[in-house]
Amino acid sequence: MTLLDTTGRPHVCVTPHSHECILTDSAVFCARVSQNGWTALIEAARVGSVELVQLLLKKDASIESTNKMGWTALIEACRNAHFDAIKTLVEVGHSNVSHRDRVRSTWRQH
Repeated sequence: MTLLDTTGRPHVCVTPHSHECILTDSAVFCARVSQNGWTALIEAARVGSVELVQLLLKKDASIESTNKMGWTALIEACRNAHFDAIKTLVEVGHSNVSHRDRVRSTWRQH
């Protein structure tokens, strides 16, 4: 995963779930979302990459996107105990803390 391009070129990140995103000054262009609904933001939260979570939020990545289980980036951060990512998603991204997944669990129950 490459987080930042220090030469001023567009940032490129490739996640383990084969998402490919090009980050420019104005937008996030996700070339792929996996069959299971994984986005770059969900993956960044899953692995606890606060720097990438912040960058994706800054570029208006959808904070409320869910995978097929109904898990948001916030739920993935909780499931993997990435407390700094949780804090970023709630405080910076204003993540919906009332969201429930497909089995009606909230982020606090994960």
